[in-house]
Amino acid sequence: MVLKKRPKVILTTSMNAGNCKEAKLRFLFVSASGDKKTMIKALILDLLSCHGLGTWHMLYWPPYRLPRSRLDSNAWEHFVFVLDQLIAKIWCLSINESFSHDMNPFPQFYYACSMKDRMSPTTTIVWEVAASCVSFGIICCTWYAPTPFAMSLLSKLRCITVDVTGTLIAYKGELGDYYCMAAKSVGLPCPDYKRMHEGFKLAYTEMAKKDPCFWHAAKLPTIVWWKTCVKNSFIKAGYDYDEETFEKIFRRIYASFGSSAPYSVFADSQPFLRWARGEGLLVGLVSNAEYRYQDVILPALGLEQGSEWDFGVFSGLEGVEKPDPRIYKIALERAGKLAPEVTLHIGDSMRKDYLPAKSVGMHALLLDRFKTPDAVEWKKSGATVLPDLAAVQEFLTSGN
Repeated sequence: MVLKKRPKVILTTSMNAGNCKEAKLRFLFVSASGDKKTMIKALILDLLSCHGLGTWHMLYWPPYRLPRSRLDSNAWEHFVFVLDQLIAKIWCLSINESFSHDMNPFPQFYYACSMKDRMSPTTTIVWEVAASCVSFGIICCTWYAPTPFAMSLLSKLRCITVDVTGTLIAYKGELGDYYCMAAKSVGLPCPDYKRMHEGFKLAYTEMAKKDPCFWHAAKLPTIVWWKTCVKNSFIKAGYDYDEETFEKIFRRIYASFGSSAPYSVFADSQPFLRWARGEGLLVGLVSNAEYRYQDVILPALGLEQGSEWDFGVFSGLEGVEKPDPRIYKIALERAGKLAPEVTLHIGDSMRKDYLPAKSVGMHALLLDRFKTPDAVEWKKSGATVLPDLAAVQEFLTSGN
């Protein structure tokens, strides 16, 4: 293949000192076929996974903004050969050696290295691969490099943890809707919505303070915790039913909130989780919730472990709840004893999500889906606040 104009390559590297297994090498791959992109990505991930290396991140930008090139059979075979050589060379190198940017053996390329001004031998090999592949038109990009902050943050990350309620899913309708349906199911009139809502808030707050984590420490069934909470909610709202009537109402309420019926998934939740996992990042869920979130509710909502998320840390199963920083330490352990500085937490509460995650050394940002007045103060405090997960993805990939 003959290229009339030699394209530039934009690539970044981010490595933990002294450990080439932690290397993250990022390219912008461009090809004419989406299927070819998928094949390239699968090949790289498989090769590096077999050798215990880090993850390669491939970012694909809108095709109408990029130069196109074709991958013929010779180009593909050469690409496979170069990758094999790359694996062999990286495995034997000591990443502690380095040479200056001035010694870049391929000055025709534009080098974008975030927060670093020296290149390691691993980076040298990246340039070798880039030079070889560019000659076949496999890697080319001439128009954009992400901002240093976003580029450096994403290149460091190996895991993203996400809050659930308010971040990935939300309650559908009002609490009173479900209490009303439960009461009507036994022939009673609907409770007052406002009184019921206030009664539940008081009862839940008291229960969570007195017996946190759904009675995890007492080793009592979760259903007993909820039965006490719901009964107290009715009493505080001014409704006191006989035991038989309450039992019927409670079972209807408990069944409703153990299904997908009261919840809706934000439109950007599944795409964001799949994007993050597609980037090679571990995705964990950290939530003050009981076992039914993990086993029943999230799967029923289409948020499946193994396709949208990798591991979950739920307070009812762990015996620790937010804002206790220990729940974030559990998440780091669950992710394979990752260092906090390679993990980002996303949530919607300054007190429960942002501050405790930051306190253990994690990166953190907040979502303001509902334009809460508190978001003004969040921003003043220095927190990164974004409107939704689509904006988070844009922030991480382009720095906007």
